[in-house]
Amino acid sequence: MDFESCYNNSPFILMEGALGERLKREYDIPFDEVIALAGHIYNEKYKQALNELFHQYIKISQDYHLPIMLTTPTRRANKERVTQSKYNESIINDNVSFLRENKTGPSFQCVYWWSYGVQG
Repeated sequence: MDFESCYNNSPFILMEGALGERLKREYDIPFDEVIALAGHIYNEKYKQALNELFHQYIKISQDYHLPIMLTTPTRRANKERVTQSKYNESIINDNVSFLRENKTGPSFQCVYWWSYGVQG
């Protein structure tokens, strides 16, 4: 099923929620002052926490047979902020690649889901 068909025909589409709050409260992981969560994929501990959270959301979508749309944690990573940070312009693509890695597990093959990069 493509996204447009899902959007037009599904009564609900789940999304991940409150990644930043969950990372802060459940994992004691701080935000980067400039780009918030976007750089977390470069730290193994933070990346593992993100993986766990995304898999929890994917599992919920499976349990309830609902599609899910996941977005990269890059809302604050616009061009100006990335330039001010210690990271480079590949950060959006790196986050999209990281999110797509979550799609490869065999237990998640039956879920309709889409991943999107968010910039800005």
